[in-house]
Amino acid sequence: MDEAYKEFHSCNLPSWDTRRDFWLQTDYYKQRMGRE
Repeated sequence: MDEAYKEFHSCNLPSWDTRRDFWLQTDYYKQRMGRE
């Protein structure tokens, strides 16, 4: 299970990086962090 999880993450790392960059630039992300 752990190996499969790692493999799955490795495959999706590029997508996650771009998504993270996108979220970092959105007001929604800032609002969420501000609330916490």
